[in-house]
Amino acid sequence: MEEGRILRWLKQEGDPIETGQALAEVETDKATVEMEAYTNGTIRKLISARASFVKVGDLIAIIGEPGEDVSALLPAAGAAVPAPEAKPAPAPAAATNAPQALLPSRLRAFPPRRAAA
Repeated sequence: MEEGRILRWLKQEGDPIETGQALAEVETDKATVEMEAYTNGTIRKLISARASFVKVGDLIAIIGEPGEDVSALLPAAGAAVPAPEAKPAPAPAAATNAPQALLPSRLRAFPPRRAAA
């Protein structure tokens, strides 16, 4: 699967969500599946519109704590969020989760970004 279409959001901005709960229904080339949340929190922002096509790895929603500022994670108006590039894993001594280090407290982008080397 390279892309899917968001058929409908099962949660709205401001709704609490837990890991494993269904966030959206996504239509692929072969089936309709439920996209599950990767973390606990509150839906801070739904990035992708209903019926829009998104590539695997694209930012579709932001999950965080109520009241957290998510403006730094929002794509520029009209700009697509690029899919993360595949890079070799960093050495264990330098292992960090770079995107999360830039985020305040528990704020998480959905889907999670891969750590950059």
